[in-house]
Amino acid sequence: MTEDEQINALPIPGAPVQVTKENSTIGIVGFIISLAGFVAFAFPCGVAALICGIIGCQDKNKKHGLAIAAIVIGVIGILIGGMIILKSQMGLRF
Repeated sequence: MTEDEQINALPIPGAPVQVTKENSTIGIVGFIISLAGFVAFAFPCGVAALICGIIGCQDKNKKHGLAIAAIVIGVIGILIGGMIILKSQMGLRF
């Protein structure tokens, strides 16, 4: 690297620096669990995804997109799992 390239590579003092946030790891875990809940075990996976999503939203230094998706999909999984349980226990038809 030449001297001119080294000088140009340095940030200008006072210039804004773009900082990128990472995804929340627990939010990613919750999202994966929520997707697994649609394949099998809707109710327990929905509860686990909801808990992981809420914990993933607590970290202010990380992105919350997947954690919010885990919360939404987890609630849907809980509702679907609850309807399946009601249907099997009470003989309801949907």
